[in-house]
Amino acid sequence: MNNLLESAIELVKSLPESEQEKIALLMIDNLQVSENNNTELNDWDKLSQVLDECQIETGITDLAEQHDHYIHGTPKRAN
Repeated sequence: MNNLLESAIELVKSLPESEQEKIALLMIDNLQVSENNNTELNDWDKLSQVLDECQIETGITDLAEQHDHYIHGTPKRAN
């Protein structure tokens, strides 16, 4: 085991158990994603994967249509 990994393990051991569990889940998820990424993806599939990973659920149903209202505070446009 290399020194960086040993240092990381020691830091994780010093955290509360709930935080250790969160880190373990993140590591497992990342390892599974990297295993799944070993297959060759075309550029569109890569873009789709990035978009899926970055999307945020806002609960705002008209965000794209009324983005000026939400970003700049302008009045909402009539549909």
